[in-house]
Amino acid sequence: MKIKKSMLLKLMATTLFTAFFTSCQDPIDGGEDEGEPLEKVGNGFYVMTEGTYGRNNSALDFYSLSQSKTHLDLFLTTNGAGLGETANDMIEANGKLFIVINASNCVMVVDKTTCAKLAMIPINQGENPQPRCIAYDKGKLYVSCFDGYVYKIDASTYKIEKTAKTEGRNPEAIAVCDDKLFVANTGGLDFPNFDNSISVMNPDDLSLITKIEGLFNPGGIKVKGNKLIVQARGAFDYNTYSYKDSELVRIDASSLQIEERANIIANEFTLFDDNVLYIESDANMNNYYKTVPVNNLSQDAQILISPSADITLTSPYYIGADENYIYVTDAKDYVSNGECFVFDHQGELKYRFNTSTNPKKVIAVQ
Repeated sequence: MKIKKSMLLKLMATTLFTAFFTSCQDPIDGGEDEGEPLEKVGNGFYVMTEGTYGRNNSALDFYSLSQSKTHLDLFLTTNGAGLGETANDMIEANGKLFIVINASNCVMVVDKTTCAKLAMIPINQGENPQPRCIAYDKGKLYVSCFDGYVYKIDASTYKIEKTAKTEGRNPEAIAVCDDKLFVANTGGLDFPNFDNSISVMNPDDLSLITKIEGLFNPGGIKVKGNKLIVQARGAFDYNTYSYKDSELVRIDASSLQIEERANIIANEFTLFDDNVLYIESDANMNNYYKTVPVNNLSQDAQILISPSADITLTSPYYIGADENYIYVTDAKDYVSNGECFVFDHQGELKYRFNTSTNPKKVIAVQ
């Protein structure tokens, strides 16, 4: 996927950084709301947005299916204060949303049914931890921080139980698989001298088991059974404004062996069913949504969704999936409102709606 210069600037900053509804057959302008609280959110989609770095305008939007309307920054409306500076990641666990706020050095805990703030967990044991990504397993939260540490937090008491170094530079993506904790060491603050390793840690005491090396500039980590799909982004090519030598890599979480490497440029990717889904852009910046099987990354990719007048993305920013939907967001110009597209697993567009700036994560409420 080609990356415009404005996106490159965000990547070099280590990726720190109103609404309408349509069906495929009958577009409907559902409108937006910036100040209407909801007693209960009902069915719809939460969208965490990063905002613009330095403006303290991260947001938690909610698109209501019953109203066909986006409640822009429902968190601010509900709680009388915003999320903070640069929301980076969000997960759902036990009826709560846990949102990592990078520059504010905290994890915000939100009631999923009401959008009410339940707690704010400060990540402040270092000079400037810069929390990045979060994972959940067996009642515990695991947060990676750019200062080289991982934090283990009880998801019920919100108490930080342990911290430990990954022994790698600037860890980001984090996942639990086969009773092991996997953390991608990016070296993102040392551009262009990226790290090339995944730290494998014991989730109980955060001790380092080993490191898997040879994954230059590791990005996302996704889990399927006892397999990991890891993004090795490679170096950045200024001539084409895209990564070169990029790979998707499958790792067996039990043996810790690399099973397969495929030369796929995927700035963002996700898993759905038994497939890897990623976006590929052609020379004219037309976006194709392609899939390869998890168990055969080198197989010829299949196109799930082709470019069309109804599906036009200026700056693809996030792709995710759950058991029902595929989510793709568009950051537009990175300073204005973005947009979210919701597809079913057959690639049919079901909903689209505007969001706040730089939409980075989507979680459904059903």
